[in-house]
Amino acid sequence: RSDIWAFGCCLYEALTGNKAFDGDTVPDILSTVLQTEPDWNLPGATPAHVRRLLHRCLEKNVLLRLRDIGEARIELATGDSAPSVEPRRASPGWRGYAVAVAATAVLVGVVVWNLTSPRAAVSPPVTRFEIDVPDLTVDLMTGNPVAISSDGTRLVYVAGGQLHLRSLNELEAQPVPNTTGGYSPFFSPDGESVGFFTPTQLKRVSLRGGSASTIAEVSNGRSGVWGTSDDIVFDVMGPTGLLKVPAAGGTPELITELAEGELDHGHIGQFLPADAWLTYGITYGRWDDASIVFHSLVTGENIRVLEGGENAVYSQKRPPRIRARGRAVRDRLRSRSA
Repeated sequence: RSDIWAFGCCLYEALTGNKAFDGDTVPDILSTVLQTEPDWNLPGATPAHVRRLLHRCLEKNVLLRLRDIGEARIELATGDSAPSVEPRRASPGWRGYAVAVAATAVLVGVVVWNLTSPRAAVSPPVTRFEIDVPDLTVDLMTGNPVAISSDGTRLVYVAGGQLHLRSLNELEAQPVPNTTGGYSPFFSPDGESVGFFTPTQLKRVSLRGGSASTIAEVSNGRSGVWGTSDDIVFDVMGPTGLLKVPAAGGTPELITELAEGELDHGHIGQFLPADAWLTYGITYGRWDDASIVFHSLVTGENIRVLEGGENAVYSQKRPPRIRARGRAVRDRLRSRSA
């Protein structure tokens, strides 16, 4: 039903001249969608059935939202004999303008629906496979044992005390040389290198071959992400904030600091588009007491997006979505899905 949401946003902006949910950045817009409602002070001449339609299109509970653009078309076509909520007398010119705007919005909505509906989209082929990993090393205290490249063609996992690479166009995984003792792997943006931790170092290795190189001396590293700016942001086990270091090597710098009552900054999700923001979690002792935060690498600003979970994963589909571990977050997303 994302097409209905998009149609509602288009109709709202056409009627009011303002965006239903505004913000300077993607995190700002997400926060606005999750925490606020549009300004429902619509023009006085807006018919009651158009007002009702807008509310149904921009309903955050997906179960109460209109099902498809066909319902919106019928609602606009049949109209409503009820007077406008605001009885202010409107001029014939404005009434005709409102009708024209509504008709234009319907056309825009139909186009959006045709472009975004599953019938018009070409779905990528489904890939199913099994990986025999007899010695897979799973330790939630040391981050994720599996990493997937950004293009979805490769995965790296920890087994038998070292990293293994599985290209999805090949039948078997191969050990990655010079990664003995490595854990918590993560891919470079181009998918050609992998960063990983050892008990005392943060390292990188090219998947085309060659020895691993040390990026920094790091004890008890937990998880990391590698941005297109060629910086790596990572966290370590223990009461500390996030750190950043150039992928070419250097001295890590602290980029977040613990506030009073916070036990840990970590469980880094990923960089958001343009690498200006990244997601991470703040823990206070329990999953349902944790927070999902967007951190600006430009200004240092932190935006708490949701309470009640960690391990957030950002999806660039429209509308943007967040998936996270934690019951409270899942319940909130289910009731406030946009």
